[in-house]
Amino acid sequence: MSKDILHNAKILLIDDDEAILQVIKYYFDKEGCKVSTATDGVMGLEIYSRMEPDIIITDLCIPELNGTGLLFAIKKISPETPVIIVSGVADKKDIIEVMRLGAADFIEKPILDMEFLKDSVRKNLSLRQRLREGRLHQKELEIEVDRRTAELIKRVSEIEILNEALKRELLEHELAVTELEVMRDGVIKSIATIGEQRDPYTAGHQLKVSKLGIAIARELKLSEDQIECIRIAGLLHDIGKISIPAEILNRPGALKKSEMNLIKDHSLDGYNILKRITFPWPVAELVYQHHERLDGSGYPRQLKGDEILMESRILSLADVVDAIASHRPYREALGEDFALKEIENKKDIYFDPVATDACIKIFKNGFNLQH
Repeated sequence: MSKDILHNAKILLIDDDEAILQVIKYYFDKEGCKVSTATDGVMGLEIYSRMEPDIIITDLCIPELNGTGLLFAIKKISPETPVIIVSGVADKKDIIEVMRLGAADFIEKPILDMEFLKDSVRKNLSLRQRLREGRLHQKELEIEVDRRTAELIKRVSEIEILNEALKRELLEHELAVTELEVMRDGVIKSIATIGEQRDPYTAGHQLKVSKLGIAIARELKLSEDQIECIRIAGLLHDIGKISIPAEILNRPGALKKSEMNLIKDHSLDGYNILKRITFPWPVAELVYQHHERLDGSGYPRQLKGDEILMESRILSLADVVDAIASHRPYREALGEDFALKEIENKKDIYFDPVATDACIKIFKNGFNLQH
């Protein structure tokens, strides 16, 4: 049996209440952690610089430098260090602000169940460890493509906390939106940027595809569940490109057949990455199907007609429109008008006619990929 991730973990506790510090320290000492404590923000920063902890647990209301200021300072020094905020006086604005600054979790005082805090520490230590492994694996991918997905699958398979977070639109900022949901949506967006960081020419592509897919789905009056599925799949549809060497992604001019086949593998690679995450919608299947075409000429499975989910038809349409309209290493941007003419010409052949008409309509009504 493997050791608990808490064993030997370096934890920095910051709270101006000595009694609370000692109680929390006692529980983590029992787990074999190496715990240091501080009673104000300045002292916490000094200890951090010497200790380089694996994770920080801090109150918001501490002297010298409050928890928000401390969080901001830590994230500038080491963005990957998880910071868990504990507070009994924070309001909704405080919670949103610390999550925006990169807090790993927010837990209210009094902490009635210490196991809840320990579980949060375990999950965030595990995520930090997986993120580090992922970066190492990404370097290895540029040398050995055949090992391109193993570490990434291990890393994303443990992100179980995403399951409930994807139930609501976080942009509405309703009172019912919890701090956990804010954190989870941030994790999704972080995953979505992994591939784009290696391909500057398509930076923002997944976000624009998600945005256009949502607009088409709303025009077609799809259910909120279908719209949410398209939103998430749009943000993640090219995650499989993490497996493609950067020199192929960014190369101008025509690619070799073997290189093109490698690029085509990204739909399957994305599916394999996402299928182990428990979503309440078929997100992985949409990613798998987003290059299929109505006439069966797409890839990787040459699906036809009704074999392709309606959500996938919308996602593939949005993907093509942005790809044509935007700049690529091998050509200049062709623009939205050209893209709309292209999908009109391929309606009923490659693209769903109802979705195509809806797409053209929303652009005529003022939709813009850039805003």
